[in-house]
Amino acid sequence: VWVPQKKHLKVRLLAFNYGLDLNFKYILRSAELQHDLLLEVEDGPLKGLSTLIRFEDYRRKYTVMSIQSFFKAEEFPFPRFFLTFGIEIVLKNIAIKLRSYLENQKTGANP
Repeated sequence: VWVPQKKHLKVRLLAFNYGLDLNFKYILRSAELQHDLLLEVEDGPLKGLSTLIRFEDYRRKYTVMSIQSFFKAEEFPFPRFFLTFGIEIVLKNIAIKLRSYLENQKTGANP
């Protein structure tokens, strides 16, 4: 759920029989050839997680998108499996779905 007046984004994540509701504060930054979306978890077990989604112009013809996440905490609040394998799978699926959505928006196709 996107709440633009408060600059909040509420997300429900489900993976490997675990579910988690996250409340993000977001910041949008734009420059001529680069646009950033910074998401910061405000509460709960993943408080301290920040994710940067960056869109960059490439040769005025393409867009390069990158996703980086940082977690500032003493220990990870989930099974170690998530650190070694689970997060990679989850982020890969997010990237695939986001790319598909953006490409469909460009062509006018329905996802």
